[in-house]
Amino acid sequence: DEWALFDTRVDPTEQIDLAAREPGKLREVVDLWFTEAERNGVFPLDDGAVNRIAHLHVPWTAFRPSFRLRPGDKVHEVAGPNLAGGFGMLAAFTRPVPSRGRAVLCEQGDWLSGWAWYLADDEVRWCVAGGHGARVVTARVPAGARVLGAQGTITDGRLVVSLTADGAEIGGADLGVSIPLAWSPDGAFLTVGYGRPFPVSEDYDPPATAPPSLLDIEITLGPAPAFDLDAELARILRYQ
Repeated sequence: DEWALFDTRVDPTEQIDLAAREPGKLREVVDLWFTEAERNGVFPLDDGAVNRIAHLHVPWTAFRPSFRLRPGDKVHEVAGPNLAGGFGMLAAFTRPVPSRGRAVLCEQGDWLSGWAWYLADDEVRWCVAGGHGARVVTARVPAGARVLGAQGTITDGRLVVSLTADGAEIGGADLGVSIPLAWSPDGAFLTVGYGRPFPVSEDYDPPATAPPSLLDIEITLGPAPAFDLDAELARILRYQ
C-alpha cells in the first residue's frame, strides 16, 4: 500500500497528493493512524470480500447538506451527495449556455443504476436509470441563460424533478421512481463536467465534456429518508 496526503480544506476531492512535498506531516498522520488502529482493535486487517461485507455499514454516506464541485472533480459515493431525500442543483456558467452539442454537467453510476444531468442539443436533461430503464425530464434552454437548475422532491415515494434557467421554471416531470440510498454495492463515482466510459444515458457519448464556460455545480440535499437495511441490501445486490 502507498500512503497519500491531502489537504481537504482546500482540496476536498483529493486531487493533489502532498505526500512527497510534506514527508514530516505524512509521517505524523501515519503514526497517528497506527496508534488509533491499535487502540481500537483494528488489526489484523483483512481486505477480503467476506470480511468487508461483514463490517459493511449501510448507509455509508455522510449526508452532508451541501456540496460545491468544479469541472474535473470526481467524488466517491462515500464522500459525495446522497440524493435519496431530495436535492437542489445549480450549474453556473461564465457565458450563456451553448445551444448545440451534448455535454455532461454531472453524472453518477451508469445505465444499470445511476443518474445524470446533461445538455443535449438545445435542451437540458436530468435522467435516472435502473431496473426500470431510463426516466428523463427535459426542457429547452432559453437563449442567454447562465444558470441552470434541477430540483428533486420526493412525493409519495416518487421522484419529481423540475428544471430551471436563471431561476425560472422551464420544465418538470414526475419520474415515477424512487432514489436509492446507494447506487452500487462498492460505491459509484460522481463526476463533474464529463462522463465515464459506461454512461447513464444513451443520449451522449462519453466523455461528453462540458463546455469550458461551466464554472461550478452546487448541490444541496434534503433530509435523510427512513432506512430499511434488508430492502436496501436486496436492491443493490440484485444484479451481482
